[in-house]
Amino acid sequence: MRLLAAMNKADAISRASDQMVPELYAAMAIALHRVRGFDMEQIEEIFAESQRVWQEFEGEPDEMIELCEKETGIAVRGGN
Repeated sequence: MRLLAAMNKADAISRASDQMVPELYAAMAIALHRVRGFDMEQIEEIFAESQRVWQEFEGEPDEMIELCEKETGIAVRGGN
């Protein structure tokens, strides 16, 4: 029973992530366009770099957040 519950939870998280990640990228694209006037090519370049950062990163999720703060000064906080 616990295994089934864990699988259901993992599936729910995966589905939520599949929905949220595109929404986050969309929100960032809109913000970059509105605030800095970035065009499609510039936004795609930033998104491509974010994918490279993601693929090259070998740490835990909280370490990515720490790296962000170290490199940019931006402290990303979750809603927990």
